Amino acid sequence: MSNITQTPLIPVRHVGHRRTYLTCQRSFPEPKIITGVLAILALTRLDGITVDGQIDAITRILQWLDDWEQRTDHGDSWWPQIVTLADLDRGTVVSQSGPLRPSWCYGTPGIARVLQLAGLALGDPGRRAHAESAFTRCLTNSAQLDLLTDRSLCHGTGGLLATARRIAADALTPLDLTLALHRHQQAAPDVDEPPGFLTGTAGATLTTAATTTTGWDACLLLH
Repeated sequence: MSNITQTPLIPVRHVGHRRTYLTCQRSFPEPKIITGVLAILALTRLDGITVDGQIDAITRILQWLDDWEQRTDHGDSWWPQIVTLADLDRGTVVSQSGPLRPSWCYGTPGIARVLQLAGLALGDPGRRAHAESAFTRCLTNSAQLDLLTDRSLCHGTGGLLATARRIAADALTPLDLTLALHRHQQAAPDVDEPPGFLTGTAGATLTTAATTTTGWDACLLLH
């Protein structure tokens, strides 16, 4: 955990296009993605697995996400999909002017769930409430929802619904899933939709039928 708790928090692995990925639930095959690390740290703590430096690592990553949290003109929270080295140098986001699609992989829903998990792991109801509010405002923003163009788990309506179910299951106040469910049910499969789990038919179909009574979505680091 020592590398995570040291400053500055910059991913060890660099990529040719000089972008630092800030937001994604997946930790594999993208170990540079910081919220995947935070999800694992929070989930293991919730399961009773702790190691030296774990809390420091969680709080350090949370501070990073807090530092890069943005607001729309209406006060909605969002986080940049990427943070470029230029952004890091300036200390402000210049590479993205507003929230992109509300996906599990790089969008507000996935980040909100990780922040909620971190709040649960730390016993911090204020952080939980903020995460749930960010997600609720995203879910009721039709302009953001219209950016979802397929029904996949990764970056479509499937991921939105799967994430919404898990956030609702742990929410401090009841969360209406009608909008997320309707969006997914109304999303038609692409003519070239692949058969697979993360970006294809299998994942989209499973999300339609799934509930939170099984652990099928553990591979998404949602619980």
